[in-house]
Amino acid sequence: MPAMAEALKDANSCDGGEGCQCERGKYYVTAVNGSAFYVMAGPYSTHREAEADRNKALRIADDIDGRAWFMVWGVTRMADDYTKVGKLNELGLL
Repeated sequence: MPAMAEALKDANSCDGGEGCQCERGKYYVTAVNGSAFYVMAGPYSTHREAEADRNKALRIADDIDGRAWFMVWGVTRMADDYTKVGKLNELGLL
């Protein structure tokens, strides 16, 4: 697994499931391709909401570019002052 993907996995092993106790914040569906990091969807106010859209974002991205399946997809909490929206939201696709 690439170093960036391993670091993301270690940073938060929560899968957003029933036991999710992550704090409220600005969560985004993100994709990692080697050293490139993409903010694809969000913001979501909870980790669970972002995790619920992760596969949907992947499928939409795959319709645009089949290489999406070869990226590492996950959920990332951004700083409270991060104001951008995810690329799929920006394009009106999600």
